[in-house]
Amino acid sequence: MKTAIISATGKQGTILTEKALQRGHEVTAFVRNHNKLQFDVPYVEKDILEIAREDLEGFDAILVAFGAPQGKEELYVQLTNHLIEILDGVDVKLMMVGGTGRLYIDESKTKRVADNPNIPDAMKATAKKMAEAYDVLAGQDKLVDWTFVSPASMFDFNGPETNDYQLGTDTLIYNSKHKSYVSYSDFSNAFLDEAENDNYPNQGITVVSG
Repeated sequence: MKTAIISATGKQGTILTEKALQRGHEVTAFVRNHNKLQFDVPYVEKDILEIAREDLEGFDAILVAFGAPQGKEELYVQLTNHLIEILDGVDVKLMMVGGTGRLYIDESKTKRVADNPNIPDAMKATAKKMAEAYDVLAGQDKLVDWTFVSPASMFDFNGPETNDYQLGTDTLIYNSKHKSYVSYSDFSNAFLDEAENDNYPNQGITVVSG
């Protein structure tokens, strides 16, 4: 599987790159600084909004693990619009690491996580802009196949790889311990499973461990 990984040197991008290589993917990394790459793979060194249509031609899947710097959260929306523009009509699977903010807090679907006034101030802009990015994706009809993958509320970089995860769609879900929790490793495995199996095209999903 020919796979492009955008932001391959970030926390999530590095794990996705490692696991994609373990699965036998033919990975090309898209990075701002190739010196930060931890793996010997082909790369494209560009600012994220300078990636062009021709850079992404020929891939089976494009995995986006971009994390905006604090104060530049609008980049989530800008990047989403940019990818829609350059991938208009291209037969490729676009997978985006999303945020929890777009998820509804219960099945009534009246209130999103991003609307919670108790979200820490440092996270509010990220939650809202990632939710906005999802709405942009869901409202367009130019992309052939996309999936937006949201982690649980507790997203644990150092958490264990359990190889046991559950999926939901638009609402917060909980594991067997009634916690909204996922480790980066379990999230990455779920993300790559969806990239390979394409069970949830043109919609958002969410992942919990256990």
